Amino acid sequence: MDEEIDLLGSKHLIRFSLKPLLYLVFALLLAGARLAWAAPEALVLTSDINHVSVGKHMAYWRDGNGQSHIRDVLTVADDQWVPSTNNVPTLGFTGDRYWFRFAIHNGSNRGVSLLLSSNYASIDFLNYYVVQNGKVIDKFETGDQLPYASRRIDNRNFIMPLNIAAGEIQQIYMEVQTQGIVQLPVILRSLEDYNRYEQRFLMSQGGYYGIALIMVLYNLIVFAAVRDSTYLLFVLSIGAYAIYQASISGFAFQYLWPQFPEMNQKGVIFGMSLYGFAGCFFAVSFLRLKQFHGAFYRFYSGLGLLFLALFLLTLLNLLPYNFAVRATVGGGVFGAVAVFAIGVVMLVRGHKVARFFVLAYGSVLALIVIDAMGKTGVIPSSVFTEYSPQVGSIAQVLFLSFALADRINIDRDAGARAQQSLYENEKRVQEEQARYLRLQLKLQEEELKASQKIVQAKAESKAKSDFLATMSHEIRTPMNGVLGMTELLQSTDLKPEQKQYLDVIAGSGKALLNIINDILDYSKIEAGKMEVETVNLDLDKLMIDSVSVFSMVAQNKNIELLLTISPSTPYFIQSDPTRLRQIVLNLMDNAFKFTDTGSVMLSVHLMEQQGDQYHIRFEVRDSGIGVDADQKQKLFSAFSQADSSTTRQFGGTGLGLSISKRLAELLGGNIGVESAPGRGAIFWFSIRCGLADHEFIQQQTFNTTAFSGKQILVVDGSLELTHIMHRQMNHWGIACEVEDSIDGALANFEQRNHIGQPYDLVIIGSQLADGTGIELAQKMALTEQAIACPRILMGNLGAMPEPSLLEALSINRYLRVPFSARMLNEMLHAELKLTQKATSIEQSGVQPTLQAKPNSAFSDYTVLVAEDNVVNRMVVQGLLTRFGLNFEMAEDGQQAVELYQQYHQRYALILMDCEMPHLDGYDAAKQIRAYEQTHGLPRMPILALTAHVVKEHQEKVMASGMDYYIAKPVEAKVLQTALMMYLGHEAELTQLRG
Repeated sequence: MDEEIDLLGSKHLIRFSLKPLLYLVFALLLAGARLAWAAPEALVLTSDINHVSVGKHMAYWRDGNGQSHIRDVLTVADDQWVPSTNNVPTLGFTGDRYWFRFAIHNGSNRGVSLLLSSNYASIDFLNYYVVQNGKVIDKFETGDQLPYASRRIDNRNFIMPLNIAAGEIQQIYMEVQTQGIVQLPVILRSLEDYNRYEQRFLMSQGGYYGIALIMVLYNLIVFAAVRDSTYLLFVLSIGAYAIYQASISGFAFQYLWPQFPEMNQKGVIFGMSLYGFAGCFFAVSFLRLKQFHGAFYRFYSGLGLLFLALFLLTLLNLLPYNFAVRATVGGGVFGAVAVFAIGVVMLVRGHKVARFFVLAYGSVLALIVIDAMGKTGVIPSSVFTEYSPQVGSIAQVLFLSFALADRINIDRDAGARAQQSLYENEKRVQEEQARYLRLQLKLQEEELKASQKIVQAKAESKAKSDFLATMSHEIRTPMNGVLGMTELLQSTDLKPEQKQYLDVIAGSGKALLNIINDILDYSKIEAGKMEVETVNLDLDKLMIDSVSVFSMVAQNKNIELLLTISPSTPYFIQSDPTRLRQIVLNLMDNAFKFTDTGSVMLSVHLMEQQGDQYHIRFEVRDSGIGVDADQKQKLFSAFSQADSSTTRQFGGTGLGLSISKRLAELLGGNIGVESAPGRGAIFWFSIRCGLADHEFIQQQTFNTTAFSGKQILVVDGSLELTHIMHRQMNHWGIACEVEDSIDGALANFEQRNHIGQPYDLVIIGSQLADGTGIELAQKMALTEQAIACPRILMGNLGAMPEPSLLEALSINRYLRVPFSARMLNEMLHAELKLTQKATSIEQSGVQPTLQAKPNSAFSDYTVLVAEDNVVNRMVVQGLLTRFGLNFEMAEDGQQAVELYQQYHQRYALILMDCEMPHLDGYDAAKQIRAYEQTHGLPRMPILALTAHVVKEHQEKVMASGMDYYIAKPVEAKVLQTALMMYLGHEAELTQLRG
């Protein structure tokens, strides 16, 4: 071996020779040789060289097919080699094979022995080739995927010994392929410099891992004392980062697993993924994110679980290494930045415990940046930049230890303050308790006096309730006979005069029944027994159902009936649908009662929203006779109307508005009227409610996204109706235009076709300014363009044309007015073919009329009827005969039980009156249920028939084992619906309900 070079005293990496002429001669001699680059680019060595980084003297070439041999590489043209501009050539994550080359010229007058070291230990395969005069004179295959014993020098780095004679030039080729980051910090060192460097490295690593081990043991001891999982996470993060550093530096391969090369790749991923997992959950636990910030808690918990998933998938060999190492390293940097960011956020929000936390992660991030800048040449490399990751880790460990101790002190101070506060609170509680005992003695005396009054008031209230329930039952029982027999008689052949008389009897009977219901409701309110429920409801459906009740009234009086719900109003809310409907029906009935021409419109809109509570206003606007200022004062008083002539002319008790007022107040709102004589009236009420359950909203919500960009023309003579449709369609993203005449609509339609922007749909109303909708449809049917455009006719139920006329006009659908938003939505989806669901005329608002069940449908069923009242038996018998049902009669509950026990297989259903001699309906139902239980019989449907309508009796009916509740007077529609429901005719029931 030539004389060794002493490098310790050198202050320069390269000292150029004082003999430039000699260099020029060498350059001229080698100009024709196939070197990788010209002689001036070679690394020139002098006798006093200590160590030198060769990064900027290197060039690299990507091996496209990855199969090139050294002899092929020697023939690669110079212009295909890319010179390196950094001390550490870095090509990022790539699985490609790269070749690096540089030339060494020994410019001294003696031979040198050097060590060529690649100081990045995470390279899968690295092969050295020493070329002189175009021939390979030495080759060394290494890499962290080869056994450690194959290395020429026992070192964590990849070291190639070089011997270069005086004046000699050697070319070094390095073949590199790895799944990790391709970076090549190559340094030439003398033997003495190598020994000193190794001694310094081992001392620094011993200090780093010693401190890490001490901190691990210390925090484990603290954990054993305080039982706080934060310390375990801290210990895991220290150990994981130490594993990562040992793997990335090659230290682990040299000392921990030299026999297992496959651990080199996984060690980096294991260390960084566990460090990310522990760091995220350490931040969650240390900063108490679950307690102070739920969104941050979910984010960092999810991020930590992703790191854990990377660890497990790598452990099970389910992820490609190239992807895993990218995800782990990139995720580790992102995780460190994210944890630092949450520390800053919590510190800004006043959490003092985060101060050392921020310093810890700020230190490690800063030193990681310094390490990256040193390797890329942004700043000069030094001992500090070389060991900056370990320095950052130690700083982080120390600051986090301070942070944990700081948190203990803060928690201790908080606990002391809480203890003091608890003591003071206990003292105040004792004082308040003594005061309370004194007041309690005084209150007991007052309660003794008040209890007698309360008992007396309850007795009076119960007596009143019992009286009202009894009177309601006693009045409803004969009313059942009156109305039931009247309805049966109306279905027979009668002379016009007789039919008129029967209509008067039926109308008077229903009016009397309404009066009874109003008095009963008013009495409940006065007694404080009126209750409201809170259930999920579809406001759009409830309103259209309520308004549809008055469709025939509006048609007979030739009054326009409209419904509008502001698009901003929530459709799906929680309230009491029964009481809400009762108020709307009262106000609508009142409007039609006092309106002979014009229109009646129900409008609903959102007044305000406070948190999750909504204040919704309902308005019933009419064009009737109006109310003057004096009359307004007594409208909402019980048994009062505008004046004494109102009752004589229009009927009623004057209780409807009073009951509506109390119901509106029970629903959290109010009620009022805006009116002037001869100018109509606006009766309004409001409620307060919350949104329906999320599941209910998801089930009920109808789609509107498909309407975006659609263009629709609406033609109708009603300004209010077109305004409602225009507002609703615009809310859905539809470009809606409005016309009120035949000529205007045709001109508009032709103009849009002429400019190439035809309408997607035309909706035609029944009455236009210069004709009817049928006339417009007939004129549009004469042109091919109009026939190709979908059209919908719109009007009230009575204006619906014959199906043959609609077919002749090529119109498939008829939209009934009034309509709900859902009905309009379904109609547009069907006609524009935006969904697969067909929408028939019935689905669009035309409700089928109630038809008696054909005799054959019920002919196989026999019903047992238990009824003691002769007239009521006649009513039920007539209705069942009308429905085609077979039936048998029992005069009391005892007889009904006996018939059931003997012939139970004969009956399909039992209609049970509740008030009967010998054995009432409640006990009869209980005995039937007991008999079924004892003999293992299937459950027989039992439907209660009772004149009791108060809630207590309804609950009593269900508690006795009966299945349904039908109030007297029995209506044919109600009874038929119940029979279909319990006799298994679901299809007919669906048609009946529409």
